Amino acid sequence: MRHVVRHNAVDILLAQITRHGLVPEQVIVEVTEDEVISGYDEFTIAIMQLRSAGIGLAIDDFGAGFAGLSLLTKFQPGELKIDRSIVTDIHLHGPKQAIVNAIVKCCAELEISVVAEGVEKVEEWCWLEAAGIKHFQGYLFAKPALNGVAPVCWPVKQVKA
Repeated sequence: MRHVVRHNAVDILLAQITRHGLVPEQVIVEVTEDEVISGYDEFTIAIMQLRSAGIGLAIDDFGAGFAGLSLLTKFQPGELKIDRSIVTDIHLHGPKQAIVNAIVKCCAELEISVVAEGVEKVEEWCWLEAAGIKHFQGYLFAKPALNGVAPVCWPVKQVKA
């Protein structure tokens, strides 16, 4: 968590939340596996402060770093975002499917919401949805937009006769 090295980072975040008329429960802080590993003690303190303030935690790019499932034994985030490197062409790749199925099952047991990142093909979306994932990000649905919200486009699933 790069901002942890900044003294009072959580206090600064809380001040900004108040300044912009939000409540902490509306905010989710995303961290990657690599950020946690590089500053474990500082991260732990910051997470305790964030949680006590009501701010949510998400692990982003899960599966792209080195901590993997051991990270979930230390921190139970509200949300886990599966990295696009695992999502890409999952409908064609048995080992990726096995890993995602295990992540979905593990997160269900820990009451962690799962998000699939980098969904670009209808086939990926269909496979992931059938595996039990309900939240998705990717070009299939919307392109990123700076200072705004891109229009969301739900693709049509092809029904095979």
